[in-house]
Amino acid sequence: MGAKAITCRLTERGLTRRGVRFSTGSVYGILTDSTYYGQHYFNRRDSRTGEPRPPSQWVGVQVPPIIDEITFNEVQALLQSRNPKRTPPRVVNGPTFLAGLARCGCCGAAMIQNTGKGGLYRYYCCSSKLKKGPS
Repeated sequence: MGAKAITCRLTERGLTRRGVRFSTGSVYGILTDSTYYGQHYFNRRDSRTGEPRPPSQWVGVQVPPIIDEITFNEVQALLQSRNPKRTPPRVVNGPTFLAGLARCGCCGAAMIQNTGKGGLYRYYCCSSKLKKGPS
């Protein structure tokens, strides 16, 4: 399950964290926090400016783990594989694989999917031609 599905399941069960309902951001924070496998870091941000500090200035402290590090790393790999910045869902899930890429050779408008024979055939057509006519 992803962060959104986990959030929905926790909300359906009425569970809270410190009296506040879960959000996708809080669930994502829990899934990516190294404290849960036993490694907590202090000094990650400057206390005055709030700017992040480089990892060389972080102070690592061992804490009792809740999950093992192997499970944590597997979750990180799944989150990275589902990251929309790596593989946009519209390209993976959509029926038009050239959406946003193909352009008309005459006018430069986007090519969109059109159907013929009651949806039996699919083909790309100039969006300008469909909206404004063949001229």
